[in-house]
This record gives sequence, structure tokens and C-alpha cells, in this order.
Amino acid sequence: MGSYPAGGVSPDVLGCGTVILAEGINYKRGKVGGYRTYAFTLIRLSRHQEALEYSEKSLTLFESLNDLGGQTSIYEYYRIHN
Repeated sequence: MGSYPAGGVSPDVLGCGTVILAEGINYKRGKVGGYRTYAFTLIRLSRHQEALEYSEKSLTLFESLNDLGGQTSIYEYYRIHN
């Protein structure tokens, strides 16, 4: 088992947990952060199809929030992996 920041919690668990909590209170910024973290983790695990689903969810939310920096992070990710 690797060493992880955030008190030893792995990024996949942290990303999923963030999404679950944020969805519970409909907090868009929390959801988008969780989706992006989880997507990036899935990519590192070579689970690219699942990663694409969460990347698209985060891009849609970043667009609805008019967050250009967030959109850019997803587009950069697409550029790296295509």
C-alpha cells in the first residue's frame, strides 16, 4: 500500500467520498472537484472508459459554473491522453 496525502486516504476513495458528500447537499463545486479527482485516478489505473465518463461530468459542471480554469484542466487531460 502506498503513502497518500489527506491522512493516508487513497485518491480514488477521496474522490468518491467527495462526490457522495457533495451530491448529498447538491454542492456543485464539491461534485466537480470529486469527479475530476476520480477521473484522474481512474486514468492512472488505466480505466480509461470510466475516466472519460467522469471527465465529461466534470467538464459539464465546469461549463455550468463558467469555470474556465476547470475546463482547461479537463481539456489538458484530453490532450495528454489522446
